[in-house]
Amino acid sequence: ANHNTCALLKDKFDLNHALEELMEEKKKIAGELLKEWLKFVDGFERFHKTVINNQLMVGIATNADDNTLRISKESLSLENYFGEHIYNITHVENKAKPDPDLYLHVAKKLGVEPEFCIAFEDSAHGVRAAKRAGMFCVGINTAKDRDALHESDLIVDHYDEVEIERLLRRKGIKKID
Repeated sequence: ANHNTCALLKDKFDLNHALEELMEEKKKIAGELLKEWLKFVDGFERFHKTVINNQLMVGIATNADDNTLRISKESLSLENYFGEHIYNITHVENKAKPDPDLYLHVAKKLGVEPEFCIAFEDSAHGVRAAKRAGMFCVGINTAKDRDALHESDLIVDHYDEVEIERLLRRKGIKKID
């Protein structure tokens, strides 16, 4: 996408810059904007603490490319929340959501069968991927478009609405060892 966008801009504005130079500059600017924009969804940090207190395994499955993931990891200190279980499309031969492979990969790395996983998603493609992987899916309505999340098992506006104990009961998990 970056290549096509930069090629179009180069042609449209008759730019003398090398295409690779334009692509690198666009990537740099996008990275800086991403650093400023990135933040956790409301209630995430409190929710994460509850999840960890319940001794649940956690991981990330993101469509982000390596550069975007690197910036996200640095800006949000994601390793503090997810340890080594942070996976992107390069882990599954660049198969992006709605393909379920990324979610299946994370479940395998966590050592948890997909039917015992609860995925949290904010996009239609992500919800579809989680459901195709056989997971229970909570749609986080960050885009204020509940229709896009209609395939979710549950839709919330922020993490403060999620009651982890209730979700576990709904999944048939009665006790956590």
